[in-house]
Amino acid sequence: MLEGSYKYEVQIVDNNNKLEGVTYSYLTTVFYGKAALVGFYRENNKTVVIKEIRMLEMKASEGSDGCLMTCTLQYTKRGDEAYLTGNYTSVNMHTGLACGGGTVSLHKTDHSDFYKEKILLDH
Repeated sequence: MLEGSYKYEVQIVDNNNKLEGVTYSYLTTVFYGKAALVGFYRENNKTVVIKEIRMLEMKASEGSDGCLMTCTLQYTKRGDEAYLTGNYTSVNMHTGLACGGGTVSLHKTDHSDFYKEKILLDH
């Protein structure tokens, strides 16, 4: 993992190209933010947009504020492996001011550092 990088886990359900689920942004499982997400998938250009809409849980140091991310990602598949890669922007969950942005690289897996959300178990 690169210095200044966080792990980012997305648990997502696709309901006819409308996405819902949760994200985890974390350094460790005891220092993290868990957010609800909505989004969509554009099949014609294989683009996924996910927007964190509210913080559900946050474990952070005193005085830390969470940031909500919006990710624009490209879906690719190589053999049995699926990936989402692209960019994100973020805003402070209290003030709405920009927190910064960067890149996101996700690899599809059944593994979670947390637990599988109910929304995934129901589908």
